[in-house]
Amino acid sequence: MAREQRRLAAILDADVVGYSRLMGRDESGTVSRLRDHRVRHLEPLVARHAGRIVKLTGDGALIEFASAVDALAAAIEFQQTMLEANRRRPDDMAIVFRIGLHLGDVIVDGDDLYGDDVNIAARLQEQAPAGGILVSRTVREAVAGRVKASFEDRGGLALKNIERPIPAFGVMWDERDWPVASLVAGVPVMDPPVGIAVAGNASASTDASMHAFRRRRIPIWVAVGSAVGILLAGAGYLAFASRSPSATGRVAPSQSDRPSIAVLAFRNLSGDPEREYFADGMVEDIIATLSRIPNFVVIARSSSYSYKGRSVDVRQVGSELGVRYVVDGSIRIAASTLRISCVLIDTTSGKHIWSERYEGTVENVFDLQDRITSSIVATIQPEVQRAEIARAQAKPTDNLSAYDLYLRALAAISPEPTESSINEALTLLERATAADPRFAAAYGLMASAHLNRLMRGWVSSDEAFARGYEAAKTAVEIGNDDPVALALGGFGIAYFGGRPEQGLACIERALTLNPNYIWGWRLGGAVSWMTGKHEKSIRYYERAMQLSPRDHQLFESYAGIAYPYFFLGQYKQAIHWSERALQEKPRYVPALLLRLAALAMEGSHPGEMQEALQQYKSALHFSVSIMGVLSLLPAHSPSDRELFAAALRKTGLPEQ
Repeated sequence: MAREQRRLAAILDADVVGYSRLMGRDESGTVSRLRDHRVRHLEPLVARHAGRIVKLTGDGALIEFASAVDALAAAIEFQQTMLEANRRRPDDMAIVFRIGLHLGDVIVDGDDLYGDDVNIAARLQEQAPAGGILVSRTVREAVAGRVKASFEDRGGLALKNIERPIPAFGVMWDERDWPVASLVAGVPVMDPPVGIAVAGNASASTDASMHAFRRRRIPIWVAVGSAVGILLAGAGYLAFASRSPSATGRVAPSQSDRPSIAVLAFRNLSGDPEREYFADGMVEDIIATLSRIPNFVVIARSSSYSYKGRSVDVRQVGSELGVRYVVDGSIRIAASTLRISCVLIDTTSGKHIWSERYEGTVENVFDLQDRITSSIVATIQPEVQRAEIARAQAKPTDNLSAYDLYLRALAAISPEPTESSINEALTLLERATAADPRFAAAYGLMASAHLNRLMRGWVSSDEAFARGYEAAKTAVEIGNDDPVALALGGFGIAYFGGRPEQGLACIERALTLNPNYIWGWRLGGAVSWMTGKHEKSIRYYERAMQLSPRDHQLFESYAGIAYPYFFLGQYKQAIHWSERALQEKPRYVPALLLRLAALAMEGSHPGEMQEALQQYKSALHFSVSIMGVLSLLPAHSPSDRELFAAALRKTGLPEQ
């Protein structure tokens, strides 16, 4: 008999107050508003707090979090957001939720969760006030002092079908501590840059290494772990939201200046007309998700569906709809198996840029739809960007828009920049921001370019930190609706400004705007391990890998996730992931460094460690020391820095 799988989880149960009344009064309107709240508010908040929607019911949701702190923060933010969303609606049209929250041991069955502790969360929800949150004592104890909220003791509640009384607490919060503006439209105000502080009883060597950080002009890519490598190696392939009309205050650029896309009706090849709803629902979800990317022009479903059932050349579609790209696809259902094929086509040439096939079972058809939609959108973004870069490079140099200049800068930075190509990229970005001073993503890429120069020893630390921080700060201040600006700028705030918490808030804001933004998850994973939040870092990297399992730059996620595993003492896992990164890119220095450190701490393969040391040294063109590595390791936790130093000493590297 198979062993029962269990895990500890924070379970959130949410339900609509008066759902039957709302449906009786306006069925289609209620369903539409519920879907809108789910897509615009609930799903981004769950993603931002690294949660997972276990199941959706007609009027509610069951959600799992690894952390009670994340679960309660998501619950408060959601209720506060719904309060603001309902302010302008008549009371009889407002959609109000009750939320119950419990921390306990759950039974895992595939993607579903069962057990008494799941039932407790559901029963607490039934006792919660409209618009409120009711939590169990286990949650209250887990979040004590960690969330800006107070708790009202409700005593031991007798809950339906629960044998024992459950101590429960009502949650109260000050709206000023949870401003919707910062959750929906703003980013944290940035403080002046500071050095990375080393507190506690860190050793003299690690403390001195941090003081040396700004003074030295050395080839930094020797020493830096995956957080910096991730930002730089991946900058050229980031999804490319840049400007939106609301951000710039100007008329939106023409379609010729921005990538435009139409999603055609997917063909139903199952032979069953009843399955048409699924094909239409899939297309509707893809259109809605693509539309959330600020720099995409996405044609409305009513226009793209005018071609349904017709055999038409994609070049004709491109001409008539004014789009450069078309997404087409089909579904086929046989017995209990569902197959979906999808293709991305350049309408100017008719060339297939990308295609993929997905497969699943019809038992979990809606979960499958959500998963496939996320994967399709996450893949389309970088594929379109590559095509856009090629288009911009082919343009005459005297006819370049700010966006074209930005794309050319991307190409100059990735994938293997030289000193001259980085300087060229900075010149292009300066021209782009001169043409459009509110081009937020260009400032974010500028911060990346300065970090790239710093990593390779092509600039002094003082200059790189000053210019890099200024560019990152500008990116997040003017790009509060631009995922790329927030993610790149947020990482720059964390690294150049030494303020990883503020940087992570910007990255999480990027993921709220676009939960399918792969590089947002990767950068969030990097900044999380910088601050010692290693479990959270792992969840972020896992989400990045899940979104795009065939990504050209999976080695970035593999190398990245190895770092939090190392700091958690899970050295075999760290070795496994660093080796997977090296299979993809054999001379990738962050992976070589981490594998070396993990082998040293694991200790059972001294021959492999010596071989790893030689591989690491051979990838460099100069000598390296423990002090040099630690001076640029962006880990802020003294214990993490001490652990890395101990690992490097075991390898035999010199102290200085």
